[in-house]
Amino acid sequence: FQVYPQGLEAEMNLRTAADITKGVAALEATDHTIKVRFEFRGRQSDKVAGIFSLDCSETQDKAKARAATFQAALLASRDLPSEGMKNPALNAQILTTINQYGKGRGWETAFSKAIITSSAWQTVTDKATGAIIGRMVEAACILKLPSGECNYQYFYFIQDHQGGGRYTEGIRRHASGYRTAIDCNKVR
Repeated sequence: FQVYPQGLEAEMNLRTAADITKGVAALEATDHTIKVRFEFRGRQSDKVAGIFSLDCSETQDKAKARAATFQAALLASRDLPSEGMKNPALNAQILTTINQYGKGRGWETAFSKAIITSSAWQTVTDKATGAIIGRMVEAACILKLPSGECNYQYFYFIQDHQGGGRYTEGIRRHASGYRTAIDCNKVR
């Protein structure tokens, strides 16, 4: 296992390599004592650990270039999520809803596109009573940040149940999922 990957041919997970090289590139140009510990699915192990010294006094330019190479490769390896359902009217409604939600929370940037990733509406029920609360879809919303970086973030949108198999016209943001950086050339 390479603690600090030298190039893209490194035999390690690309995301891990990008994270490690980014961390090293952010260090000050001096000596550092680094402790490494194995972690898998949130479980840490001190049995698989080590400490080493890293001299960054003359190599930070190379470290920054290496970090940029790994980050570019990571972004290029990612694709936008696949569309699960075609519904242009719902896409527009999702985009309006998430941008209103963001504006209300002071977000400076608006989402430019929504991709519905659910193949169908999912019924949401009250866990205690089993009563239908509404129906929900997942969408990936695309964002270009002022820094020039592009991301997509998953959100869940719900239509409230009115009874008799009917739902409200409008939707609301129900929950937020994770955000993923992506190469801006892949955003159309």
